[in-house]
Amino acid sequence: MQEQGSQLFKEIGQDLAQALQNGRGFSQTIGTYPFFKKELSLIIEYGEVKSKLGSELEIYAEKTWEAFFTRVNRTMNLVQPLVFIFVALIIVLLYAAMLMPMYQNMEVNF
Repeated sequence: MQEQGSQLFKEIGQDLAQALQNGRGFSQTIGTYPFFKKELSLIIEYGEVKSKLGSELEIYAEKTWEAFFTRVNRTMNLVQPLVFIFVALIIVLLYAAMLMPMYQNMEVNF
């Protein structure tokens, strides 16, 4: 898995170097990749114009990181109760499976 990730970075780097040598802009080249968000190319373009690309990318990284963990927390808040309900059902069914033979052997006389 590690080699695949580094191969991807290597290919992106080669494509970026080739595009920059051909005169294409950095933000335009990043915008052609479908796995980058469209706003990344806008952030890069804005950072290049303002000559503050590094700080703009840091701010973007922080916002993206916060959004990612917000989605993770929201998903966990949905999944966690479902897991608890599933575990509770398994426990109840196990108790029922253990107690059913005892209840069947008991005779009730009225």
